[in-house]
Amino acid sequence: MKNPFIRFLTFFGAPAAFVLCLSACVDNQQESISIVRAELASGNAGAAVVRLRRLLQHEPGYREARVLLGQILLDSGNPVGAERELRQALEIGADQETVKPLLARALVASGDGKRALTEFAGSQLRSSEAQTDMLVSLAHAHLLEGKIESARRLVQEAAERASSDARLAIVQAMLSAAENRHEAALSAINQVLAGQPNSLEALRAKANIALVGGDSAQAISALQTLALAMPSDVGAQYAASVLLWQTGQIAQARVQLERLRAVAPAHARTAHLDALVALHDKDLRAAREHVAQALKADPGFLPTVLLAANIHAELGEFERAENELNAVIGKEPDNIPARRALLALLLKTQRKERALSLAQDLLKRAPEQSAVLKLAAAAHLQAGDAKTSKALFAKALALAAPDAQVLMGLGLAHMAAGEREQGVNVLLQASAADESSASADLFLVRHYIASKQFDKGLQILAARAARHPPDGRFALLEGELLVAAGRKSEALAAFDRAITLGPEVVAALREVARLERADGKPERVRQRFTEAIARRPNDVDLLLLYANWLDETPAERANVRATIEKAVAVAPDHVEARIALAAYYASRKDLDIALDVAEEAVKAIPGNARLLTALAELYLRAGKPEVAAMRQGEAVAVVPGAPELLVRLADFQLAGGAKDAAAASLHKALSLRSGFEPAIIRVVAMELEANRPEAALAAARDLQKSSPLAPMGYSLESKVLIQNNKWPEAVRVLQTGIERSQNPQLVIDAHRTLVRAGRQQEAAGVLVAWQQRRPKDFVVRSYLADSALGDKDYARALRLYKEIVRDFPDSFRTFNNLAWTARVLGDTRALDYAQQAWRLAPDDPAVLDTLGLLLVERGELARGIQVLRRATVIAPDLVDARRNLARALARSGDKSGAQRELEVVARLGKTDAELKDLQ
Repeated sequence: MKNPFIRFLTFFGAPAAFVLCLSACVDNQQESISIVRAELASGNAGAAVVRLRRLLQHEPGYREARVLLGQILLDSGNPVGAERELRQALEIGADQETVKPLLARALVASGDGKRALTEFAGSQLRSSEAQTDMLVSLAHAHLLEGKIESARRLVQEAAERASSDARLAIVQAMLSAAENRHEAALSAINQVLAGQPNSLEALRAKANIALVGGDSAQAISALQTLALAMPSDVGAQYAASVLLWQTGQIAQARVQLERLRAVAPAHARTAHLDALVALHDKDLRAAREHVAQALKADPGFLPTVLLAANIHAELGEFERAENELNAVIGKEPDNIPARRALLALLLKTQRKERALSLAQDLLKRAPEQSAVLKLAAAAHLQAGDAKTSKALFAKALALAAPDAQVLMGLGLAHMAAGEREQGVNVLLQASAADESSASADLFLVRHYIASKQFDKGLQILAARAARHPPDGRFALLEGELLVAAGRKSEALAAFDRAITLGPEVVAALREVARLERADGKPERVRQRFTEAIARRPNDVDLLLLYANWLDETPAERANVRATIEKAVAVAPDHVEARIALAAYYASRKDLDIALDVAEEAVKAIPGNARLLTALAELYLRAGKPEVAAMRQGEAVAVVPGAPELLVRLADFQLAGGAKDAAAASLHKALSLRSGFEPAIIRVVAMELEANRPEAALAAARDLQKSSPLAPMGYSLESKVLIQNNKWPEAVRVLQTGIERSQNPQLVIDAHRTLVRAGRQQEAAGVLVAWQQRRPKDFVVRSYLADSALGDKDYARALRLYKEIVRDFPDSFRTFNNLAWTARVLGDTRALDYAQQAWRLAPDDPAVLDTLGLLLVERGELARGIQVLRRATVIAPDLVDARRNLARALARSGDKSGAQRELEVVARLGKTDAELKDLQ
């Protein structure tokens, strides 16, 4: 493995060209050279470079000027420019004894040890001084390639020739650092600097050595000294700023950036740092623009690619971020920050198996890095391995001072292991360890809400309010707690504070709209929206939320389009606003206008995969699958490494009958991400349709290999086997899947399979065994209750649903089913159950349908009709709600309203004898 410390400064790239200009020109070559040397002596290297370039424009064959220009560029920290000039010097016949050592220096200064060794290994120069310089450069090149023994041999040979050479001393110090003798390395480099305090090469070496030795302060000091000595050295300016950011010295980092901007305002590294600043300031749009500028100027600079990945991940562009991270890792397999960022991305996107695999690889590469341990612990926690997670968090905690993030992770791991009291105690420690961090307090309050310990949650909020200025996030959370506690008026006051404080305006208004809608008071919601928009007229998310509320409020729908159009006008490059406008027309069946709007959006924001996919979806709805596939192909071209886009392309191709093209798209997706579940599901379906069961089985088994803990592979294989009447084999596969994944859905699949195979006793045994191991499991218990309801065993269903809601009081679907079952049995508590379901999910159409029906049957016609109308607004195709609304309207005497609902039901093709009688 190559030693990383040597590459630190070369990793930051070459500085910009100098921008100083001189107006004077002289004809005499020697006089020009004399002036250049005088300018160098006075520290004005920029003027010297400009003068030499002008001289060489008139005299391109002037060897001395060409060599001198290369030497100045090299000494100024521009090895790439130096190499270019020195090679031209060789072409015009400059002295090789002079040029070759300088060229070797330029190659190693740019980090290209391999080329230096290829070109100059074994070189023999007549001058002892030149040969010594060449040996030192070759030793440096061997260090760059991680060949310490070869470097040591050449250093010894150079020392025998000239023991007092400054460059030799620098490389000797670098060799000591490569041998992990950091104190000796720093001592040696400081001796060089004592004699030559402004030696640029020595200062760069010191920065490298100090950084690898863990002494960020000395590294920053060396870089800042270097930047002061040579302000045009973009690499030093950039490196100093990055280190200041990494060590949390944000204000100083910004000052360093301004110094860089003064000498290189248009440089790629300046744009990189501008993006870093914007990311820190949460200005993601500016961060995206700056990083795009940096990549345009220098697309191969891996730190910028890594920064771009972080920015795109923050923007939710996960596939793009993943492709960028994989590109970095492909070029630098040992790049730990890139691997950490990829692991964080996999955790964020809930890809447990891949995250766990990458975490295990990272632990092998960097077992003592606290950041690696934290991420690996999080991966194990996400995978359900609380025991390993606790051990890794504990190890990370032992490596560093009390870290709020590590303590929080450890607390969560205790909670996941069922050790709630320990978990809460550790989370309280996390809160105390970092007063500036809100994460632990936020989680604690949410925990107390979930466990209905509202007073404890309020205590956390009060304690935080006493220590910190008002915070919109905690005002929002307080409102959520008070809603859960049934203290609605206080909750509304908390949400109003959140709206005033920001940044949770949209979330708080969403909660207010929900609460006020339940009371039938839309005017108060409208007023709050109007006031918030007046304060934040350019908040696109706020405008879109308002448009959504208007759309769900029948009396307000006339203003929906204007509000969305305002959002587009405020932010023409906002993708979601553009999509919302197209969706508005599509929801009104104006597909032609929707397509025009989407096409206009694609022109306004070219190269956006999200927009192109939305446009493709509209073409599919318009009955044009071929055009949809063409547009989706454009989305794939924008992000060629995104398997999700390829899978959707396959769907469009299948809709148009292009089966071969769809198969090719799916296989391409799988080549990008082996075991990608959505692609394999479609491959299995296509192979079954083509009557190729062996190929379908192979695909399902591939998924099991890539994701052995995931249930889908076993479920797919069992379905293929069942379709081919191989019942015993299907049962065995499902049982294997249950053992490996511990997934309740596979238990249900196994039960159904055994029942269909006529093995009733075994089927019952599967459920009994699972419930013995997992008596509190929600999924299987719900399956049993739903089965009883389907079998019209209402008494058993009622008992099972009641048991479930005792253990899962936040399950609105269970409360809804309990309400329906109680209604059938004539239980007077049916309405109470329905209202509890509605409190938990006030916008769920099935819940609204049940509540509305019960209200009508209770005689509360007006409210029942209002609730049923709300259900049909949210789910226009929900036939049961429309039937119940038609009956309610007829019962109220509104025959025309009932007729309209019946016409909708007829258009949906769901008219039956009962509705004909009603009609």
